[in-house]
Amino acid sequence: MNKYSLSNIETDEDLEEYLQLMRTIFGENDGVDVMVKRLLENYPGFNWKSIFVVKHESKIIASLNIIPQTWSIGGIPLKAAEMGMVATLSEYRKQGFQRILNKEYEKRLHEQGYIISVIEGIPYFYSQFGYEYTIPLDVETRIPTNKIPNYDTSLKIRIFKEEDLPRATKLLQEAQKKYLVHSIRQDEVWAVQCKTGWQGDWPFEGYVAEENGVITAYFRLSEKEGKLYLIEVSETDQVTAESILGFLKAYAWDRGLAELVSRVSHNEPFTQTLTAIGGERNKPYAWQVKIIDHLRLFEKLAPLFERRLASSPYRRLTDKVKFNLYRRCISLDIHEGKIKEVSPCDGLRSDEIRINHEVFSQLLLGSRSVNELLEIYRDVSIKPRYTMLVDVLFPKGVSFIHPLY
Repeated sequence: MNKYSLSNIETDEDLEEYLQLMRTIFGENDGVDVMVKRLLENYPGFNWKSIFVVKHESKIIASLNIIPQTWSIGGIPLKAAEMGMVATLSEYRKQGFQRILNKEYEKRLHEQGYIISVIEGIPYFYSQFGYEYTIPLDVETRIPTNKIPNYDTSLKIRIFKEEDLPRATKLLQEAQKKYLVHSIRQDEVWAVQCKTGWQGDWPFEGYVAEENGVITAYFRLSEKEGKLYLIEVSETDQVTAESILGFLKAYAWDRGLAELVSRVSHNEPFTQTLTAIGGERNKPYAWQVKIIDHLRLFEKLAPLFERRLASSPYRRLTDKVKFNLYRRCISLDIHEGKIKEVSPCDGLRSDEIRINHEVFSQLLLGSRSVNELLEIYRDVSIKPRYTMLVDVLFPKGVSFIHPLY
């Protein structure tokens, strides 16, 4: 291995070679290299040190990135890192370079206090690093534009302006309240998206719907491969949804676009309107998630656990509850419904609550209930007296991650 080295981007020459790696792996037309440059120029906390590379002598052969994010669970913000732009030149694959990069990546996450790591990556590959599928990703609802009724656009639809940012931010925050887990888009990111007209790898046009001078919704459109994509929309009532659909039909017909593809959560009212007129929902892919620091996670969520206990039959619970996650054990010292201490414990032989630490993320993020885990996984077992308690602490719920760069 003395011909190989591990580092971050350090020079302009490194950066250009890294961008060429992006073009080689992801294609000249996918715009991943452009997205990286946009992140470096605009995204809070993303810089040369966020890019990890392996070099063979002086040649960059593999890489991955840390993209800082904030996710919320039950209203508690958590420091999250997205592992992005994972790439290895084809002639260097299956030699363990991504495993080396992943080890360095997780070391950085521990040093900087990240609690979870997430990735949108390819199927199966990341299971070797402890990632589990959780929250829906690449959600779509499709409908031919000629199936959209000729709704009267009773609201005013206009181009999004910079001064609309505070109202749009509030609308998104209101819409996200329905989700057990959601992303938190910083003001700086809103401003960058507005300035650049890009959301992730999607160029977009932003619009708002107004009624009597008040913005009732905002939405973002993009065109790809002859289709009109609705890549984001805030929560809508029926009148607003029909007005936006009327606008979208006219927009698509003017440009010869035969299909509308909504990438909006299946739990949004707009999607319910779309499916009511014949839109077909897909079976989404999913975010892959790994918990980086279980102890810090439980400490951070202690106020949320207390709120959930307070609204349950366990509001006066006194007990020391041990979560045996096989490779680690976390103890909650609960007195009269209040969590007095969260601590590591030596209860790896405890059989009261045993949950595979990798699939625990499904419970944490509400993608599967306690009973579903018990049914699916043989390495999940919970004594009957604790089953309902675990369900109270970790309820199943709907979640959605709005893009953060």
